[in-house]
Amino acid sequence: MSRRRLLRSIAAAALLMPAAPSLAASPRVVSMNVCTDQLLLALADPGQILGLSRFSRDARQGWVGEGARNFPILSGGAEDILVLKPEVVTASQYDKRSTRDLLKANGINLVELPLPRSLGEVREQIREMGQIAGHPERAAAEIARLDAAIAGARQVAAGRHFRVLPLSRRGWVPGRDSFVGAILAEAGLANAAGDLGVDFGGFASLEAIVSVKPDFLVVSDAGDRAEILEALLRYKVQNAVFAGITDRPATDACYSAGVGAALPLSIGATLDPLGSKPVKVHAKVVFLLPAPNPRQREAVVQIDGVTLVLTSVRRPYHDIVDFTRLGLQPTSYKLIVVKSGYLSPELAPLANPSLMALSDGAINQDIVHLPVNRYRPPSYPFVADLKFAPRAVRSARSRT
Repeated sequence: MSRRRLLRSIAAAALLMPAAPSLAASPRVVSMNVCTDQLLLALADPGQILGLSRFSRDARQGWVGEGARNFPILSGGAEDILVLKPEVVTASQYDKRSTRDLLKANGINLVELPLPRSLGEVREQIREMGQIAGHPERAAAEIARLDAAIAGARQVAAGRHFRVLPLSRRGWVPGRDSFVGAILAEAGLANAAGDLGVDFGGFASLEAIVSVKPDFLVVSDAGDRAEILEALLRYKVQNAVFAGITDRPATDACYSAGVGAALPLSIGATLDPLGSKPVKVHAKVVFLLPAPNPRQREAVVQIDGVTLVLTSVRRPYHDIVDFTRLGLQPTSYKLIVVKSGYLSPELAPLANPSLMALSDGAINQDIVHLPVNRYRPPSYPFVADLKFAPRAVRSARSRT
């Protein structure tokens, strides 16, 4: 699991993708694209940033920090950008063409960013954005941070020959020639998409994914689904601890209220509002982890008989220390709920018994009840009482 999280962090860092000529020191900059939002926040002084894209505060972007909330949000049209009179505007080649053309027609210095195909291109684009912002030393530091993450991944993977299959919703698989494939290669990991015959990208059936037997699946999981919490409250479960649900607004509300405060909360569905539903509760704040960085915040709240951990960003709770650092003793609870595909070596001995609840989401393992459009009937487990008699088939080579 730690290797998968490291790979996700590398991929997130590698979304940095600007390119442009150098400008005078400390120019005033507008960003039209979520990727350049990220770069400007990392490389520019606050006084240089006149506005960010309309997606800059989207909580589903894992990198979004408190800084993005301190700047104006632009509509994506040319009018509000022209009013600001920036010295440079950064945009993607996929941003609205009419807006880009209008900015050029009005003499705006527009930097149009290509989509990188490798981490080498990403590094070069970070350097160029550092030149635009007038802070090349900060760009060098970001590149060093990216290189350190890659080196750490290579060290973990050294000699292991791990095969990784990146998988998006509806079975989309980024191939070996894709940007994700380039990241995996630099990290010393093999992209199992090659075994599916996928070069740049394509859809793969569930049967095909199972057949290649990758060592790891890299998936996007919002981590903020609240169905299990809703069920615990509906059945009035007592003496339970649930770690945890990712919900930045709810976590921040707890920090604003303080320990001992009782407050209404909407929990869940902030990262994935389309695929999940929030749970409305009245909670009491019982613990707040000291965290100078808002992204590191973790709050413990009491909701009836359930003790719930809320976090600003996704993180696992696999070890005893993950609980004790929050003032929680797992052995004092009758029921321990963690969001994990397996029980870690430290938690497994506490389980008597251990149960797995299959919930909806990006990695739903309740295969039988998933909508299936492409499979060869009859197939197990879709046909529970399937009768199968294996039959040996000799290959052409064996007959020569």
